[in-house]
Amino acid sequence: LIIRDFNYHDYETAQYIALIVVDLYIFELLYRPVMRLPLVMHHCITICIPIFVAYIIQEGDNLDLLPLALIILFQATTEQITFVGLFLYRIKPSLSSRTLLFAAVQVSILKFSMLVWSYVFWGRYVLPHREGQSLVKAFNVIFPISGIILFGTQIWSTYVVYKIAIKA
Repeated sequence: LIIRDFNYHDYETAQYIALIVVDLYIFELLYRPVMRLPLVMHHCITICIPIFVAYIIQEGDNLDLLPLALIILFQATTEQITFVGLFLYRIKPSLSSRTLLFAAVQVSILKFSMLVWSYVFWGRYVLPHREGQSLVKAFNVIFPISGIILFGTQIWSTYVVYKIAIKA
């Protein structure tokens, strides 16, 4: 991804995508009666990071964070096989074992790859611009910490999916 290829139309499109993803996570937070702490943390971070990035871009009139925001949003779309497996588990648990095992492996690999990709992009394109606005400086502290927490919660959820697959 080359930063200079993005314009404000791309940013507006990314905002709509972020809005859909954030709305889905908010809906799940409100809809599910019981959620464990790692899942709540995962949802809160996934909600807050795109909102914070959109605010930074709007306040600074700077599109440098847009590719990183798209990488972060893409991470939220890599769990579809898990959802299919969990749906099958609700219908008939014996149907879901292989799907959930595959999902656990696939999600682990994708989440690790996305973490590395986002950190490389952040280190190469965002971090060097430290002389910028204070919001970007705050992002440069918040992003690596939230990335590790998010990855930890995702690995925990992958382990839970694996345990469900073994049980099915």
